[in-house]
Amino acid sequence: MMRMISLACFTILAIGLSVSLFVTPATAKADATEAEELVITLNRDVVVEGEIVRLGDIFSGLGEKAETAIARAPALGKKVPVGVRWLTAVAQKYSLPWRASSRLDKAVIQRAVNIIPSTQIKARVKEALTGEGLQQNAKLEFDTPAVQMMLPRELGSGLAITSISFEPASGRFTAHLAAPAVGVPVTKTTVRGRAIRVVDVPVLNRRIDTGEVIRSDDLEWVSHRADRLMRNALLDSESIVGKSARRPIGAGVVLKATELRTPEVVAKNSLVTIRLETERMVLTAQGRAMQAGTMGEAIQVINTKSNSIISAEVVGRGIVRAALSNNVVIN
Repeated sequence: MMRMISLACFTILAIGLSVSLFVTPATAKADATEAEELVITLNRDVVVEGEIVRLGDIFSGLGEKAETAIARAPALGKKVPVGVRWLTAVAQKYSLPWRASSRLDKAVIQRAVNIIPSTQIKARVKEALTGEGLQQNAKLEFDTPAVQMMLPRELGSGLAITSISFEPASGRFTAHLAAPAVGVPVTKTTVRGRAIRVVDVPVLNRRIDTGEVIRSDDLEWVSHRADRLMRNALLDSESIVGKSARRPIGAGVVLKATELRTPEVVAKNSLVTIRLETERMVLTAQGRAMQAGTMGEAIQVINTKSNSIISAEVVGRGIVRAALSNNVVIN
């Protein structure tokens, strides 16, 4: 009568205790005759498909004997080492012409598995949360980031959500999962975490130096956690393009309003054209800017001919417009 042992016994055998194996009803003489024709090699790294360890999993070159069941497979994720004593006992029991090359000979047996990684679990949970009101561009954070699930390889890697709860105000969620997706679950787990709102923001795609004006092609869009954005973060390109940097800014960082300014179109101490405009005429004079100015800004300008100082509005690069009350400076 044949009976099967658990692989838990393998480690016992490795320290010298005996255990029964499957015994086939073939006669010793027939086994010996067959053994003379076999060239047997030891498989040192054994990965078992299914719940049964077979003789052919341990040794190669067995022919019909390869399908002989000898033990149950290890639990999922477990590796069971078997030493030279156990291997020798198996070879003798089944009349295999195998001899250990040293007393250190051993094999390590494990069950073939499929790992369901955290990324796959997160995608499945996000899909389920979308039906509960989760924003499409939200990011999930698990309380246990390295969570994973393990399935026998023959069962695939399907995953099912058995129940889920979601609190939109806090973003907290709890999901119960089972695998495989169809049939009796082999493994289950529970994941908890928080959903983070994500927004697309413009960032520089290159380094910008002090005073350099930012163009539209200097920007690219990236996803960023909304809860980590500063209050003065610039979230639209209109607030950035055409502005200049107050200091050097590296690529890829979220821009803040305090880092940018309207670019200077009139430099301090530069020569400018002073314009005085009425409905009937335009008068001009040369002046020198006493301070730098941006478009639309009022700056102090000195008329280089009369040495009079006036306030004038910057209306272009090197051009300022004097108010009518300042027409004397044109004379």
